[in-house]
Amino acid sequence: MNWNKFFTGTADHGDYGNEEETETEDDEDITDSTETVSTDKKSHFLGMHFHKFSHNDLPQQCIKLAFLIINITTLIAGIVGIVTSIWIFTDNRIMTRLIDQRFHVTSLLFISFIGSLVSSLGILGVLRRRRKFLNIYALCYLTFLCIIFISAIMSFWIFEEITKRIQFDMNTAIEGYHSSSWNREAWDNTHRYLKCCGVKSAMDWAKYHVEIPTSCCSKSIGQCLQMTEAVAYKSGCLKNAILLLKSHIHTISISVLLIFLTILMSFVLVLCILARMKRQD
Repeated sequence: MNWNKFFTGTADHGDYGNEEETETEDDEDITDSTETVSTDKKSHFLGMHFHKFSHNDLPQQCIKLAFLIINITTLIAGIVGIVTSIWIFTDNRIMTRLIDQRFHVTSLLFISFIGSLVSSLGILGVLRRRRKFLNIYALCYLTFLCIIFISAIMSFWIFEEITKRIQFDMNTAIEGYHSSSWNREAWDNTHRYLKCCGVKSAMDWAKYHVEIPTSCCSKSIGQCLQMTEAVAYKSGCLKNAILLLKSHIHTISISVLLIFLTILMSFVLVLCILARMKRQD
């Protein structure tokens, strides 16, 4: 302070200016702090931390969202597969066909159950942040990828085994056509479904000293009162069964490819989520 100006009554405008500037700066600091507190309060509104959803965390949120969408879709598809399998099991007209139907339906039921179970595990692991669940999920999906890869390599061998299994079932059932009601119903359903007769032709029934069943009739009912090879289906059921399987190969291949890509994508996403959890810990 300038004492000469003080005693002479001259005002020191510079000091007052400094004091006013100091007070102004203090007011600005108070205002900034108030705004900061207000911002912090807003960021914690209703217990939600809005500042956590910054642009830096956007990729992680997208990964979790994509993971949840894929697994929820897989869970729904698995439930539909389980319901469909159970419905087919209860339909005797489908299950008694001699085209290894039980093996296919059982495979669908098993795959649907395992897929829905593992998907549920992945969803719970992400929502509850359980690393153990996600580790099990990743291990299961890695196993699925290996199984699909091995099955693709052995697909020709698997197809041959299915063909042999169908032929064995047909030969076994034709011997007991009259002695077993199940064999009789199985052959009748197969004849009507595949428009065929016998294993290779209608002549197969004569080999086992069995009359040609009326279900082999390819003409009107009046012409089939006396069953002969002339009115029976010309094609054998084994050939038609193989043609039926081959007609579904493209559909099965596309389905397996989509399943493989879905599993691969889910596996990559779960690895990203686990890596992020490890960095946060």
